[in-house]
Amino acid sequence: MKRTLCTLCLCLLAWLAASAQNQIDELVSHYSIIGNGSFTTVVKRNPKTRAVQMVVKTLTLSGQHTRSMLRAFTQEKNSGTWMERKEGDTTILTLVTHQPGKERIYTLRYSADNAYTGSKTTIIITMK
Repeated sequence: MKRTLCTLCLCLLAWLAASAQNQIDELVSHYSIIGNGSFTTVVKRNPKTRAVQMVVKTLTLSGQHTRSMLRAFTQEKNSGTWMERKEGDTTILTLVTHQPGKERIYTLRYSADNAYTGSKTTIIITMK
């Protein structure tokens, strides 16, 4: 019985970590397609094996779409390591999630005075 309960808890935790990725990644994918900002993806590969070592995705948005990205970040802050800091008038939110074989770092930068002025979302995926 204890073993089943522990297995169920581990599955639930893994699902919660994946949902953080899914919600933020879906928004980044959505906004990169509709064209309300600029989107860049950089892939770093091992030169010998050509295996992917790191993927960096950057999305810069303007206007009201920053609010939905901010909402996704704050809803997912309990699914990983959460950090919030300010640099001048810029607020920086960071969420770090760990999965077997991967680490994901989500960063959102926006103006603390007015989130409608725009934002920059960066996702760094590191393969272990």
